[in-house]
Amino acid sequence: MEKENNDSFKDYQALMSSFEALKKSEANPFFKSKYVPLKAILPTVKEKCAEHNFVVAQIPRIENGESVLVTEIQHKDGKTLTGEMKIISKDPTDPQKVGAGLTYARRYMLTCMFGLEEEDDDGNTAAGQQPPRVNKTTYAPRKSY
Repeated sequence: MEKENNDSFKDYQALMSSFEALKKSEANPFFKSKYVPLKAILPTVKEKCAEHNFVVAQIPRIENGESVLVTEIQHKDGKTLTGEMKIISKDPTDPQKVGAGLTYARRYMLTCMFGLEEEDDDGNTAAGQQPPRVNKTTYAPRKSY
């Protein structure tokens, strides 16, 4: 049993470190920014999962009257890591808008759960914002107790 725990942890570490930064290839003209589309993320995630003894599933469901996306990463030994995200759409009665919200949720759940990085700065450049700077003179590491 101990070996199984160790194997799934090692496989997960290897999986997480196997991803390279994703290239933003699609344009969002409304925000004048670029993003990584689901069609670029999903094949990479599936391939890397298979190489490291995992499968990924994304299942929409209704919970307390709201649409929720459940993302599961399952190891060959049966251990599962699960995340959930509310699916947000401007009109929950319009299938096109619900589908757009689902695609958005799928993309962001995958980037979160696999620690995927994008090659850009999260849109700060497009928004004219600079990342915050750390003031090295006032920064102090947390003390351990």
